[in-house]
Amino acid sequence: MRVTRKDVAKFANVSEQTVSYILNNKRQFSAEITDRVQKAVKQLNYKPDVIARSMSKKSTKSLCIVVNDISNPLFGEIIKAFEKSATKSGYFISFVDVNSDFRTHAVNLISRRIEGVYVSLIPSQDTAGFIEELLDAGIKVVVGDNVFADNKKISEKAVVVNVDHEKGICESLQYLKDTGRKEIVYLSGLDIHSDTDHRYRYFVTHYRRIFGKDPIVVENEFPFSTQAEDGYKLMEKLFTGGVSCDAIITTNDLIAYGAIECIKEHKKAVGKEIAVIGIDDIFFSKYLDPPLTTIGFDKSLYGKNIFKKLSAYIEKGEKPQDQSIESYLVVRKST
Repeated sequence: MRVTRKDVAKFANVSEQTVSYILNNKRQFSAEITDRVQKAVKQLNYKPDVIARSMSKKSTKSLCIVVNDISNPLFGEIIKAFEKSATKSGYFISFVDVNSDFRTHAVNLISRRIEGVYVSLIPSQDTAGFIEELLDAGIKVVVGDNVFADNKKISEKAVVVNVDHEKGICESLQYLKDTGRKEIVYLSGLDIHSDTDHRYRYFVTHYRRIFGKDPIVVENEFPFSTQAEDGYKLMEKLFTGGVSCDAIITTNDLIAYGAIECIKEHKKAVGKEIAVIGIDDIFFSKYLDPPLTTIGFDKSLYGKNIFKKLSAYIEKGEKPQDQSIESYLVVRKST
């Protein structure tokens, strides 16, 4: 049988209103009364009715994280920090892995009165439409990259918490040059003809500046993906095309994993003959054989800041300023 606030009040010999004030920190009471209520809550194992509270306050305290591949270890590290901060503040978190049927997912989030959403999706017309629908319904949105800057509705209403990959990519290219590498190829899991892949654009811009020539880029095909198998396929494409290189930089660590496997199968020494640099520095990268040099960022700080921006947007009603997290090069044996 569910314990109610009335049961707590009776047990503590106080009014229901007093229990409500103490549990919600709305009024100060004597230490003796506060202690009686807290002991009653503990002994009766009372759990507040969140749904009833949300109806009275018009707040569900519900957030959702929407990604396109929940199996990517990168999200696990970010989500852990996000959830820890959110739980401390009384929010409930749900997760959605979205690859298709965006309309249905948007309707489900809206109908469940989700108050805030963090979105990290491969950019497309479908994903832009999905975010627009959430914003139109009054849901506060934080996007994980500034990939929708050209979309007026999203750029005006959604908060961006971005990883600034430019610094890390500059460091990587300079490091490769300083260590004698001359032919660096970029393996892109995404559409290089789109303006949304900042990693690719930073690579091209700074490669031209540092090496004084245009780079070679091996591009994935539609439907675009950034899994290990894509890295293997892109590296195989490079080999079969007869392109010579002494280093590669990849869209993310997962693509680097697949590329390394392909390099090994072609009897090339990773690190000596072909240096490999990934992006993201996910947990497993330091345990790879050889350990992967990669461009990392503080994922705990990133997750905390996503929640901080989202909760502030919900509670204050005003859009917070966008934020950028710095990236940096982590050198390991793959270079």
